Amino acid sequence: MEYRIKTIPQDFIVTEFPILDVNNQGEICCYILTKINLTTFNAIEILSQVYNKEKRAFGYAGLKDEDGVTIQYISCKGERLADFESNFDNDRYISFKYICCLNKKIMVGGLYGNGFNITIRKLSDKIVKNICERKIDFLYINYFDSQRFGLPGEKHVTHLLGKAIENNDIELAKYYCTEGGQKIDGNSIMNEKYLKERMFFLNSWQSYVWNEKIKAKLLDQNKNQNITNVDGIEYIIPSQEGIKKAFDELSKLDRIKQYICIKESQLQLIDNTRDVISKVKIYIDEVSSDELFLGKMKLKVHFSLNKGVYATMVLKHFMENISFKE
Repeated sequence: MEYRIKTIPQDFIVTEFPILDVNNQGEICCYILTKINLTTFNAIEILSQVYNKEKRAFGYAGLKDEDGVTIQYISCKGERLADFESNFDNDRYISFKYICCLNKKIMVGGLYGNGFNITIRKLSDKIVKNICERKIDFLYINYFDSQRFGLPGEKHVTHLLGKAIENNDIELAKYYCTEGGQKIDGNSIMNEKYLKERMFFLNSWQSYVWNEKIKAKLLDQNKNQNITNVDGIEYIIPSQEGIKKAFDELSKLDRIKQYICIKESQLQLIDNTRDVISKVKIYIDEVSSDELFLGKMKLKVHFSLNKGVYATMVLKHFMENISFKE
């Protein structure tokens, strides 16, 4: 089934729901960061140059993708920084505005989840006619989606880069830095100042391993399932009935290994948990003609997800779910 998301940045709007310890007398300032076509790492790099501060001075809760319009919260200790706004090349945008003071720095993982306002384009009349409810509930498999493994328009090899780092294969790590179009120079990947980026790549590998365990379990139960390939990353998206049948077996795979930062310059691999199957409610806001793809329809939807869940993966299940009604 054909459909499009992220045709233009405004089609994919993400708003972070942070955990903030607000105190107007606090020593840490909190800012709203709005960006378009920039990763969180890109934005922090820009802010560090604008305010002449080290990147580690800025705290953030989650890593937001390059595609779309993203709104997240950033902390920085010290006196209030002047608001900043800029356009780059007419397609990249950043806005950084003060909102309050905090007792504590914003830390990675310090959020409840994210809200999404998304436009799905290039839909057929037949598919749209299947949508007759204002709210649609369904189950989804909580895979890490393809953007976890690469930059838009580049080869998706960040998981392989992470594997090379884990094996201390520096030459291979350099190769995948170049192959994946990473902004980080491969010669510097093991440098202490790139600890957070290194942790990101290492966890990309662990994410890939977790995805593969789920795919293998689904294939064990049914060898004839369709495999979806997105940017070289493979998934199986079963029907709702298929997810229910596999529920008990898949739920046993909820253990995932992840790297965390325990000191300024040290990473540690720990066991963590991640829901394999979850449920979501998608609200239909608008069904109308698509002005960008003539003769097609578009859907505007909104929903909220817990932290660490990929909206694009939820949409894959959503579209598969309504296509089964054809």
